[in-house]
Amino acid sequence: MKTNQQLKEAHLPTCNWHEFLKFTPDANMPFLPQKDADALDEYFRHFVPPGNCIKCGAQQGREGIADRLMGRAKFRFGEKHGEGKCITGGCDWPARAIHYNVGPIQKLELILQYHPDVVTWDD
Repeated sequence: MKTNQQLKEAHLPTCNWHEFLKFTPDANMPFLPQKDADALDEYFRHFVPPGNCIKCGAQQGREGIADRLMGRAKFRFGEKHGEGKCITGGCDWPARAIHYNVGPIQKLELILQYHPDVVTWDD
């Protein structure tokens, strides 16, 4: 398991929303307005690209009863709506699984871990 300092020193990329959000133009909005693109850029730069946990390598996934019983759940929601963390023994790397009101997005369900540059606690 990596330390928080090692993660900060790794200079991990920030999340690029172009890689997982597909904008489909229509007659009402033939292009994505710049203010929406800027809002998406600003919001998603706080996260790393989707994937396995950056600290422990565990595959992220929502916690359900069956997953809990089988020991497969590696993401657990916290007290704040949409927020959570990796629950692999001792990892606790923070993430957000529900994203609301970001530019043109009203609701997006996707587990994204916070970028080490925005996490303020240490090991």
